[in-house]
Amino acid sequence: MKKQQDDNVAHPALDPTGFARQLHALWGGLQSLRAVDTSFNMAADLEDAFRRLTGRGKLEARVPLGDLAERI
Repeated sequence: MKKQQDDNVAHPALDPTGFARQLHALWGGLQSLRAVDTSFNMAADLEDAFRRLTGRGKLEARVPLGDLAERI
């Protein structure tokens, strides 16, 4: 997030540490839900939350999420 802010891609008002904490909590929550309910699309829910947290459009969110998935 910080690099994206430095590159003027992410909104400068976003707190990178807070964003990371929220995304981590969301990921853990979705994994817990997935253990008891496999009927939902975890990737779609994660993408939607990423867009809401960053204020990005749907197509803009796919690139960073793809980068994130490659690092995991």
